[in-house]
Amino acid sequence: MANQEYATFNEAITFDLFEKWDTDEQARKGSVKTYRADPNSGLIYDSRKSDYFVTVERVLAVDGHENTLGDNSREGQRMSLVILKIVVACHKPEFRVRAVAATLTLKNSKTGPKVNPILEAWAPFRRLQLTDPQRMIHRQMDKKKASVGASFYGTEARAELIHEKEIAFEQIYYDTASAAPVMDHHTKQRAGVTWYMEQSRIQTKGVPPELFAAVLFTRETDDDYFMGFDIDVYGGTTYDFRNKVKRIFGLKPGHTKPFLVKPSRDPVVRGGEGRDFLRSVRSDNLGSLRATDDSTGLNIARRVEAAAAEGGEDTGGEPEQGADLDEGG
Repeated sequence: MANQEYATFNEAITFDLFEKWDTDEQARKGSVKTYRADPNSGLIYDSRKSDYFVTVERVLAVDGHENTLGDNSREGQRMSLVILKIVVACHKPEFRVRAVAATLTLKNSKTGPKVNPILEAWAPFRRLQLTDPQRMIHRQMDKKKASVGASFYGTEARAELIHEKEIAFEQIYYDTASAAPVMDHHTKQRAGVTWYMEQSRIQTKGVPPELFAAVLFTRETDDDYFMGFDIDVYGGTTYDFRNKVKRIFGLKPGHTKPFLVKPSRDPVVRGGEGRDFLRSVRSDNLGSLRATDDSTGLNIARRVEAAAAEGGEDTGGEPEQGADLDEGG
């Protein structure tokens, strides 16, 4: 397929999401028109788009080197940083998002022995993150039954003794967030990341609608490469949440093609968020963005430029600290 048939990642991309089921029985319960994505698979999609949609922006892309300072064996290694802004939204205010699984994949645009590119580090949620603890008291009755009896001249008498007591225990529920690398089946190398956020089952407010996700990866060449994106959203109304009804929404198979990316000498910056992150990045020393305690994690400060109190002009002072993108969250 010719390169011009692939979209570039220069603009914000909005995808409509479609409800999907694992079995025909689940689809019939939904009473909707469906189509089967794959004749050999049980996965079935609603033919109508849902009220959920997702917008993806590449707010920053920097192509450079891991290190040009000459202090390790990887000096001159080609390296790239990409930061995405992922926003999940819904047209209906009564709907919420219970969980999100977003996946970014990297793939060589050409066949051959070259492995290009290879994931090195990512953020956020390099480690499992537990937040917003909610305590709930569970109560249940413990019933114990005992039987006693006696026999006298061929007559038997029995009685049951029932003892009940209430058992109460406390359980803590957390909102969770994590990330895990995606492996390339052919090269056996890390070639992407899946970020996962889930709200605790006793909450109904929904997960945060906005996520900044970053990947740092090496390149053996300056050739084009493909960047793929996929997402699953677990959502529904607050009624669905309370009654533990699971509804899954995702992209149609074949609905999107991988994005074609061409390494650039100049950073690709989109919006104020991209400019904020760029202030903490050096293209000749991208390896320095690794977390100090974990080489597969990232610490990228979002530095917001100070503005004058009047007129909104740049004061020329030191940048203010914004919301960082780091391996913890």
